[in-house]
Amino acid sequence: KTQALKAGSYLVPERASMAEITDIVTKGGASTCGTEVVYRIGITRATAEVRELDPATGRYVERVQFNLDEEEPEDYTRVRAASDTRYRVALAEGVTSWQVVEELKQIDALEGEAEVPAEGSLAPDSYEIVPGDTLASVIERMQAAQERILAEAWANRVEGLP
Repeated sequence: KTQALKAGSYLVPERASMAEITDIVTKGGASTCGTEVVYRIGITRATAEVRELDPATGRYVERVQFNLDEEEPEDYTRVRAASDTRYRVALAEGVTSWQVVEELKQIDALEGEAEVPAEGSLAPDSYEIVPGDTLASVIERMQAAQERILAEAWANRVEGLP
């Protein structure tokens, strides 16, 4: 099952056999335990949220949330130091390109600088990031996602529209 291995964090029951472990890590890639930090960029504010996956329910439980321009809470600092923490940036619809770049600059997991892209060129969505990613690479992914959305909309438009 080498080709079916999925990256993630998994809860492995005590005394699990190798076959059971193989099934856990190949059955779809959904993590069954772990911590994630979600950076939410909204129209009126930007926040960071530390969430832990509850293996019993399969749902994330919020541990701490704070504005990006505030002092980092201890829970955030602790999970930032852990090597298995996952990170995402979530963009709300309606945020400006300038807002996105300014808020991304405050995320300590990202490096470098970036130009403010054209308005409307960033797709509102959730993007997985890893510490050390550059601002420019994240913005490029946001632009590529928007280009795919527009290409699909254009290809599926009703014939004869101007």
